[in-house]
Amino acid sequence: MQPFDRCATMWKVVPSRWTTFRSRRARNCDAVRSSPHVLSATIDGRTVLLDLQAGKYYGLDEVGSRIWEAIQHTASGAEIVHELALTYDVPADVLAADARRFVDDMKHRHLVVSL
Repeated sequence: MQPFDRCATMWKVVPSRWTTFRSRRARNCDAVRSSPHVLSATIDGRTVLLDLQAGKYYGLDEVGSRIWEAIQHTASGAEIVHELALTYDVPADVLAADARRFVDDMKHRHLVVSL
């Protein structure tokens, strides 16, 4: 099973133990920040995003919420992947690819923008 499964509007994750790693693919991730027209709130480890421009909201699961929080604190894709790797046990290449796909989907929805 892939770490991120399609669920509602974002992804759901089956967490397990991840190990710390450095990935060449992760270091090549684009730097991103949240779009200025997106508001967020986190309750019980889950984040809700409201896109004021599109009039849509999105619910993030625990891992999606962690990625969103990391985006708020750092612009580095490698740091996002590294932070997730401290908590979840998934091969580095799978984690980097799934995190990249998640961020790319957020870009496509205009929830984040490249720096």
